[in-house]
Amino acid sequence: MKIKFFEVWVQNVQLRVRVRNVMLKVWGDHSTRYLNAAMHKWKYGSHAEDGEKLENKYAIIGAGGKMLVRSEADRLEVSEP
Repeated sequence: MKIKFFEVWVQNVQLRVRVRNVMLKVWGDHSTRYLNAAMHKWKYGSHAEDGEKLENKYAIIGAGGKMLVRSEADRLEVSEP
């Protein structure tokens, strides 16, 4: 009986380890992609210059588009010296 419970416990531990490794890989890769994309846009991307509004730069559709424009504006405020 104890062996059965021990085997179940070992299976649960192995499952948790596998899930944790997958989550770390996904989140690690995810954060690396975001960091690389942000650095590339910061170096080579177009920035708001000469008082041009970001709203005029994009065709905004819905609340998601407004949120993206707002996040880009916030990023530009942070990246300005």
